[in-house]
Amino acid sequence: MQKRGEALGALLDELIDNAAGDDGREGVMARMGRAAGISASTVGQIVNGSIECPPLTRLEGFARVLNVSVGRLISAAERDGCEYERQLRSHNYPEPPYPRARH
Repeated sequence: MQKRGEALGALLDELIDNAAGDDGREGVMARMGRAAGISASTVGQIVNGSIECPPLTRLEGFARVLNVSVGRLISAAERDGCEYERQLRSHNYPEPPYPRARH
């Protein structure tokens, strides 16, 4: 059985590796934290699954830094059992900006 946070964490881990250049993983995670309004250590907790179901605003910040659609991150988080429909409505998304996860 999949652990909560596993799909999102695995995707973030891969994307961080892909984005790591001269500043390395730590630099990417620091930028992600700044974009999401959290510390790099909190980003690390999300990546390792200690923090499950981060708020949509954090995923939006991560997506900007990692140059991916927020929908890709949401889809991974929903595979972990997270729910974003209410947050998406409150952010005035007209419809889900991503394919719905299949459970």
